[in-house]
Amino acid sequence: MNNGHLSEGAPEPNWAALLPVAQELQRWVDSLPVWSEASGETWQAFSRRLGKHELGLAERLGRMPGCTVARSPNGSSTTLILAGVEARAQGGLGAACRNWVAKIRRADLSGSGPRT
Repeated sequence: MNNGHLSEGAPEPNWAALLPVAQELQRWVDSLPVWSEASGETWQAFSRRLGKHELGLAERLGRMPGCTVARSPNGSSTTLILAGVEARAQGGLGAACRNWVAKIRRADLSGSGPRT
């Protein structure tokens, strides 16, 4: 069943089996820098630093079989497809990864896949 959360033609995933992947991805995302006005860092400097970290995350994800990361042409949204499960977010890869992790956790709790 393709409910809009699975990439086209992908078989229904074993949601419980994806939990360790979601936990590891959450650790990777938690290591991304978070901007704080109190740090004294300019937004531009932070944005460059975050971009470098997200490139590293994209490289890690790129080594995972069947993983696809795509940015919209104008850079306003990111799509992550991992294990046949698609997650989109406005903004960067970190947000798309967080959405993917949340989708897997919701699916495992419900026992029947993600809900819209």
